[in-house]
Amino acid sequence: MLHNYPNIALRTNTLHTCCEQQRGFTLIELMVVLVITGVLMAIAIPNFARATRSIQLEHQAKEMAGAIKLARAEAMRRGQIVVMCRSNTDQTACKSGSPTQQWALGWLVFVDLDNSNDYNAADVTPTDNGLISIKQAMPVGIDAFTSNGSPAGLIISFNAAGEPFGALGNTITFSYKDDPNNTHIILVISSAGRVRIMTYEQWLNNSQ
Repeated sequence: MLHNYPNIALRTNTLHTCCEQQRGFTLIELMVVLVITGVLMAIAIPNFARATRSIQLEHQAKEMAGAIKLARAEAMRRGQIVVMCRSNTDQTACKSGSPTQQWALGWLVFVDLDNSNDYNAADVTPTDNGLISIKQAMPVGIDAFTSNGSPAGLIISFNAAGEPFGALGNTITFSYKDDPNNTHIILVISSAGRVRIMTYEQWLNNSQ
């Protein structure tokens, strides 16, 4: 006995239609997608790296700005001269010698009992070693230079009234030694001891 199976033909046609609609990418389509992805990555990756470095430099500048504010506050609270100086490699004394403008090794904030602008045994008492804050060296590759390499530009000090002297009216530039994009963050120290953090472009616009 012969039987007709109309549903089988219908399902076969449906299967063909489904398979045609769900076909994969062609080689040309895949190559186009890869090219577009490559172009987007070539644009995005350098911008991301530049933004990451800028954030890292800004973090270092904010740490320094915080240390300057701390030095002023402690000078007023203690009623004594407080100095912030570049530190040597093991953060036990103020740095001297070349490079005279470099702050990347870190800094010390201390009570300057003998008015020497240097941290030494005369600043230590039986109850207080005189150190208020210590900054370790910045990450490898970061530079931090003051615009004034003279002795007056190597310390930032505040007297008991919170009045500043030392590296004032200067800028400290934070940058990477190998930075091809000239990413800089500028810390501006006013003659009144106030600090501001700017991008290099902002600083240029304000200087004009």
